[in-house]
Amino acid sequence: MEKYSIEVNGGGIIRPNGDFRLDCMAPFVIGNVLERSIKDMWLEKGIDAWHTDALQKFIASIDEAHQTADVKNHVDADIAL
Repeated sequence: MEKYSIEVNGGGIIRPNGDFRLDCMAPFVIGNVLERSIKDMWLEKGIDAWHTDALQKFIASIDEAHQTADVKNHVDADIAL
């Protein structure tokens, strides 16, 4: 995930409920396509999302030896940016 933090974000995932999630590996949502256009969300938060303090803290919290983090990606609720 560290490589994402040094590049421009290149994609995301739209969930069935409309939430636009940055990636399947990180539990961060930048908005909902039922409420805003993808373009608006992308320009406001998506392009530089991996540079935010919240994402940097998430990446730093990952224990590489055990592949665990403070936030449990598939158990805990998503985090809105």
